[in-house]
Amino acid sequence: MSHEPTSARDVIDALDAVAGHAAPLRIHFPSAVVTHPGTELSKAASAPAPAFSVAASAIDAMVSMPNCDLSPTTSAASASSTSSLPVPAPVPVPATPVATAAAAVSATAPAALPSPRFIVTSIDLDPPFPSFPFLGPVLHGLQADLTLATAALDPDDEFIPLEPAVPNDSSSDSSGSVVAWVHPAPPGLSGPHRYVSLLWEQPAGLTPDGIRDALGFAGAAAAPEDEAGENALGLMQRARFDMEGLEKKLGLGRVVAGNYFTCAAA
Repeated sequence: MSHEPTSARDVIDALDAVAGHAAPLRIHFPSAVVTHPGTELSKAASAPAPAFSVAASAIDAMVSMPNCDLSPTTSAASASSTSSLPVPAPVPVPATPVATAAAAVSATAPAALPSPRFIVTSIDLDPPFPSFPFLGPVLHGLQADLTLATAALDPDDEFIPLEPAVPNDSSSDSSGSVVAWVHPAPPGLSGPHRYVSLLWEQPAGLTPDGIRDALGFAGAAAAPEDEAGENALGLMQRARFDMEGLEKKLGLGRVVAGNYFTCAAA
């Protein structure tokens, strides 16, 4: 029998406990977006590699986003509404040792914390059959070095897209893929499988190569099997994936956000 990772089970339980509410992580496919947990997708709809976006409320305490006010009233609007008020002249403050020290600390303090990077793991909890998932969990994909795409963020949008930190050029993989996405493929007589995606903050100094080393996939290609040939990861390398072991090896903390969809054989 499979062992459901505690992290995935806890996320599913928390999401199911508030049925009808949108999840804090969105899973974006070209023809479908999974906003609510348990959404059923076809094999065709879930075949391409997904992208992700995270609710601002899920990462609000983790990052300072310059020029990005996610409150209903933007900072620009607030500034314009008070621009007609007279501005009083500053009151001189005596230069005491305490005041001087405080000014020095303020002058040297960083303006904002660096934006964190994120990891997304995607697993199937139910292979080959939900009633007998002895191959589970199966690793369907792993992306790393994902950053918050805040450059052109709409202040009224509650979700922030995640994008690869590596620039899109011919010398590097621009998808953020560490382990390539493989499309859901429940066997013919199976009931729907649950495909769970979990978002983690990426520990400082951890690289995609470091993650592959931790997985024992150092020689594997990030491209899908039909593109990577003999270097692609097969089912036996993905099946019965030790998710909890990976969390410990990489030093991952608590899940930042999660979501799941289902896919049936037909």
